[in-house]
Amino acid sequence: MARFEQVLEALRAHYISDNFKLDEEATARALNYFRDRAAGKPEPENDPEWDAALKFVYDHGQSLDWIYDGNPLVMICKLASYSVAAGGVGRVA
Repeated sequence: MARFEQVLEALRAHYISDNFKLDEEATARALNYFRDRAAGKPEPENDPEWDAALKFVYDHGQSLDWIYDGNPLVMICKLASYSVAAGGVGRVA
């Protein structure tokens, strides 16, 4: 839960791009989903809130590895793919 809250704090507090818009309705649904899991509530089968949380993570360019496991590997590798060393422009567009 703390890592998901950290994601939200970063997205709200920092400049991402001129076009970035945090979807507050999707944010609320994802936050409720992760709060329920952190509180130990069992996940119902075919939970539409899981789908909503997953869509939030995808639509906002985040990493489930980081949220669940605290593993920044996916983020590190994704950003490295944009680097000068990878033949990129040296920054994420």
